[in-house]
Amino acid sequence: MILFTLIPTNIKGQVDSLQKKYEVISPLNEGLSCIKQNEKFGFVDEKGIVIIPIKYDEAHSFSDGYALVKLNNKFGYINSRDSLLIPLIFDELSFFNYGLASFKKSGKLGLINKQAKEVFECECAAIRICEDGFFSIIKNNKIQFFNEKGNAISEIMFEDGGCFSEGLAPTKIGSKWGFIDTNGKIVIPCKFDFANEFNDNTAIVGIGDKMLRIDKMGKCIENCK
Repeated sequence: MILFTLIPTNIKGQVDSLQKKYEVISPLNEGLSCIKQNEKFGFVDEKGIVIIPIKYDEAHSFSDGYALVKLNNKFGYINSRDSLLIPLIFDELSFFNYGLASFKKSGKLGLINKQAKEVFECECAAIRICEDGFFSIIKNNKIQFFNEKGNAISEIMFEDGGCFSEGLAPTKIGSKWGFIDTNGKIVIPCKFDFANEFNDNTAIVGIGDKMLRIDKMGKCIENCK
């Protein structure tokens, strides 16, 4: 842990006092720094003044006005005034990614948005958030893809899959990989032994030990022979 040092150095007595009391958990971010005292967490400003009481069992730095905290074994999000933005009701809660955070509650997994609306919930093994609100779940060792409204974009349960990137996601049927679009349609047939996500309109795929580069039409554009 880093001892607190974000106080004006001309107030030496105050600095020495604060250094004895606090540990800095995260540096100053959005005007507040997360600190720890007696196994509890809170937030101070750049002058070392406690703005959010040191009462939480766990806390993380602010990002876009949200800070992930834990109290009485439940997770939620607060703002800089210590008001709850996401209620403290979750057994597990992730950081926000593309506007969504994954959670675990009462044995189920789900997703919540920044307006505190639960957009999806299911009994599944894992949830992975992709770009533009798309996400996938793992259930019964299969993968299924959903849109930002929580609706399945395809009834197909894939053996494996990556994330959407540039509108396409690598997916595996049987032992071969291909790509689906955001409507769940297979747009590049599953014929590769492996496939990476698209970047700058191309993707690296493999046939046997040979690596190829393809475009979004599935056409080989590099190392084709």
